[in-house]
Amino acid sequence: MSLYRNSAALVAAGLLTWAPVVALAQGSNDLDQLESRLKGLAEQTVPKTVLIRAIAGPGREGAGSGAIISPDGYILTCTHVVEIGKSWKVTTSDGTVYDAKLLGRSVAQDYALIKIEAKGLSAFKIGDSDTVKAGDWVAALGHPGGPYNDVQPAFAAGRVRALGMKLPVGMMKKYYNNAIMTDVPIYAGDSGGPLVNSKGDLVGINGAIVQINEMAFAVPINQVMADLERMKKGEVIAGEQAGPEAFKEMQKVISPEDYQKMTRRMFKNFGKAFGGGGENPFGKLFGGENGEMPDLGKLFGGNGGEMPDLGELFGGKGG
Repeated sequence: MSLYRNSAALVAAGLLTWAPVVALAQGSNDLDQLESRLKGLAEQTVPKTVLIRAIAGPGREGAGSGAIISPDGYILTCTHVVEIGKSWKVTTSDGTVYDAKLLGRSVAQDYALIKIEAKGLSAFKIGDSDTVKAGDWVAALGHPGGPYNDVQPAFAAGRVRALGMKLPVGMMKKYYNNAIMTDVPIYAGDSGGPLVNSKGDLVGINGAIVQINEMAFAVPINQVMADLERMKKGEVIAGEQAGPEAFKEMQKVISPEDYQKMTRRMFKNFGKAFGGGGENPFGKLFGGENGEMPDLGKLFGGNGGEMPDLGELFGGKGG
């Protein structure tokens, strides 16, 4: 979700721009074929991708993306895109704006269903996320940065890196407990957008990115569809909360070095938020010299300054 004006809501995932696709091509014909396939895939999927605005009040709104799953206006997105809103607007790729209604949602696993009153919409064919394999080529669509003059969704392609991943995000308010991890570049504004396979079938809903190593995470479509009827009835599903095992799994994605970089970046941004000129008001609080953050490994008791096992840190037995 992308936030603008004076909104202070949570951003969990991100901005999707055209990204170079590296192909192991042997000649220009291979590159031409790749370009043609990607162009065709984009043309097929763009009309089925929408911009969602969640309006919380005067001067406070956020933006994200969604995937049309029925001609009569059912749309999948992320919970964190829509939960701040009191009203919602959907913009299709032809520029038409609809009022939307929030139906049901999974709070922890971060997927939601909204509805617009429309007929004859282009809709995604629902794929089978159980057939997705590491190494598969996939594409993601969304609206980078929220509304802009060109309402066409952006498109980017990459590959599946891992399956069944666990990732707590948003101060543990959201928990991707069975995620598809890809290297497709997504950023703020693309949350809730579709992840599709090479045929254009919907296999996931994009939701989060680890900004330090650019790995992106999507909820598998089979997990979402298992709750579709409950969401159509307006049910709010609490979902599974992250436990110690989630943090241990997260260490497979984020190295101790990357974790330190992420945390330092977070505290630096806190410094700016509190009016500092880049200095960190939390550094002195935690004992850092000159207001800088101390080594996080030493701070949390790691041996030799190394980061401790996050499972143990958050209460797990034996990690």
